[in-house]
Amino acid sequence: MFVMVSPSLTLETKWREKHKILPLPSRERLSFERESQIPRAFLLDLEESDWIAVLSGIREYFNSRQLPVYGLLKKESPQLQNLFMALGGDEVYPASELFFRSAGERGTEKKEEKRKIITPLTIDLSEQETNHRLLIALEKLTVGSNIGAIPYETEVLSKTIRLLLGKLKEITQTHLAVILLHHNHSVDSYIYPSEGIVREDYEDFLGFCLNDFYRLFQGADMENPRETLFGDEESFNRINGRSQKISSYYYLPLNDSDGSPVGSLHMGHLNNNYFKGALLDEIRSYARQMEYPLNYSLNSTLNSIRQEKIFNIFSKFVPPHIIPDLIEQEREQSARKVEKKEITLLFSDIRSFTTITENNSPKDVVEFLNRHFEAMVDKIKKYGGTIDKFIGDAIVAIFGLSEGEEDPVLCAVQAAREMIDCVADVDCSNLILSEEHYRIGIGVHRGDAIIGNIGSNAKRAFTAIGDVIGIAEELEGITKHYKKNILFTADVARAVSKRVPLITVLEKGKDEEWPEGLYTPKES
Repeated sequence: MFVMVSPSLTLETKWREKHKILPLPSRERLSFERESQIPRAFLLDLEESDWIAVLSGIREYFNSRQLPVYGLLKKESPQLQNLFMALGGDEVYPASELFFRSAGERGTEKKEEKRKIITPLTIDLSEQETNHRLLIALEKLTVGSNIGAIPYETEVLSKTIRLLLGKLKEITQTHLAVILLHHNHSVDSYIYPSEGIVREDYEDFLGFCLNDFYRLFQGADMENPRETLFGDEESFNRINGRSQKISSYYYLPLNDSDGSPVGSLHMGHLNNNYFKGALLDEIRSYARQMEYPLNYSLNSTLNSIRQEKIFNIFSKFVPPHIIPDLIEQEREQSARKVEKKEITLLFSDIRSFTTITENNSPKDVVEFLNRHFEAMVDKIKKYGGTIDKFIGDAIVAIFGLSEGEEDPVLCAVQAAREMIDCVADVDCSNLILSEEHYRIGIGVHRGDAIIGNIGSNAKRAFTAIGDVIGIAEELEGITKHYKKNILFTADVARAVSKRVPLITVLEKGKDEEWPEGLYTPKES
């Protein structure tokens, strides 16, 4: 067996004797000139940073059955394991257990998998392309920017199976129809009983079903199949004291488009020797016809579940309701050209943050920062601002990127005022603070900046460059000296003076560095 592994992995001699091993090239592109160069499996070290690029690149061209990808962990990490599975990995093994199954070893028939590929093939593993793939995966979650549609999508499979089993019962007049599906070593059972069939009747029948199912999927967990019942649950679970014996039984494997089993169909009837002759021909014909809609629904559901996992992983680092906005911003930013324009820049920083980090555990500091960022970003987004970047505990936000936007200078000042007001609402109960509550400083300035996607080929970011950023940061820095929460320049003051009550902090002509003076909004 030809296997490609992460360069960091050192495999035992006996493992090398069984498999032909090639290290994964350490580069941004993975090229195969001929089909014979494509390995039968990949084994990735999940403690190396580049495994996400390799896995996402492979999954763009090959599904799990065509090319399995296995992860290896030297120490247990549920977070890494969940991320690996969510992005399309097959299984994760501990370093001490260098064993995995090839695509041809799934099920009882160890046949060679057919590969439908175009050669030569080059997979781009660059950071930019990897981020693009992850962005597409996130974008699929949003149906009309409605992430709440995901739970509905996961019901497609059960609805499809209900229709298929219902039609089968019409054709065969069978008393009990069951579909068993195999997923991640577990069993999902879909039960469609006729009226009068109760759980007691089904339990005996299930033993025959699982026995045949196990022949198809050795190693599946048969102990607790997850059940979906199509019918009256109360009637199905009632105890009537007399079991109706299912006397006739027939089953068929259900295959995917490549002919590999994904589950099995089981039918039972109360009469002896019921499944025979022309009826079996009808059953086989219908079973073949039902495989396409079943597989389509199964793949759609598994993709939705996988995308939901990806979303849940991303939502641990970014507030969930911001993710659709980030996707939309990425799309808009990619289309923009580099340009010079006037913007309003807001720079916010937490006062004495170093002291907070010294007096508290890393876990408590990170949890506090997440709550702080979520509260502040809410206010910035409320007034149409774009988060340019987070720098440690600092936030850089831009107002005025879009044409026709409501007065960006006023929006920046209003956002700054509400950010100050909401500081008291951020939960700090788990922090040791030298003051009664933490405080922030904000600098606001308007001016020209160059806007565009800036960076190297390996990594680019949509951002602004110019003096306006440095001046806003400097204004935030001197808020401590002037004992004010917000400071802005005369340009900003003139733009908002008719709408916002102001206080002059530094009069015009009093300081060479700030010849036009400094201003702050009057506290509400």
